[in-house]
Amino acid sequence: MTEYAKLENGGLTYAPTNYTTEDGRTIINFDKDPEIMLEFGYKPVVRAEREPGKQYSSEWTETETQIIEVITEIPYDPQPDIDRREREFDEQFFITSLGYIRRNVHMADGSVKDFLSDLLPAIALATSSGMQVPILAYNKPQSFEEEIYDWTPYQHSEVATAQFIQECFATLSNDFIPAPPEPEPEPEPEPEEPEEPEEQEEPEEE
Repeated sequence: MTEYAKLENGGLTYAPTNYTTEDGRTIINFDKDPEIMLEFGYKPVVRAEREPGKQYSSEWTETETQIIEVITEIPYDPQPDIDRREREFDEQFFITSLGYIRRNVHMADGSVKDFLSDLLPAIALATSSGMQVPILAYNKPQSFEEEIYDWTPYQHSEVATAQFIQECFATLSNDFIPAPPEPEPEPEPEPEEPEEPEEQEEPEEE
C-alpha cells in the first residue's frame, strides 16, 4: 500500500486516518482516498531499495508529484562486533593449563550445570582418589570476525590433573572475591614559591 505524506523540516508527516480542514470539517478515512490526500498536499512516498545486512542513512527529496527517499550506505565497521564476541568468550570460558573450560556445561540429560560450583567438587574428589577424569577443554579462536555457533572444532579431551583442580578452585575463589580497586594516583605537590630575599637596612651616615 502506497504511503502518503508531507515533507516538513526534513521529515515525513504521514496522512492521518481522519483529517480536519482549516474550516473545521473532518474527513473520515482520509488516508484511504489518494485523490483527497493529493488535494490537501499529501504526496506518495517512494522508498529506496535496501540490500539485506547493510546499514543506510536516508534523506528525502520532493518533486511536484512525489516524495523520494535517497539513501547512502554506511560502511560497516566490524571492530565493535569482534570486541563483543571476544568479551562474550571471556565471560563464558576460563583459562586453565588444559585449555579453556566452558562455565556452563550442557549435560546428556538436557540440564545445564555450572562447572565450578556443580561439577568441580566431584571431579576434585575423583582425581584425588587416583581416578582419571576426562575433561572437555577448548581452544580459543584465533579470530572473532564471525559468529561461532558450532564449538566442536575447538574441543579437545584432556584428563584432569591436580594442577588443573587448583586452577579451577582459584578461578572459583576469584569469582567470589572481587579484585581490589586500583589505588588512586597521588596528587602532584604544588611547586614551592621561592623565598624573597630580606631587604637589609643601610647604616645611617654620621
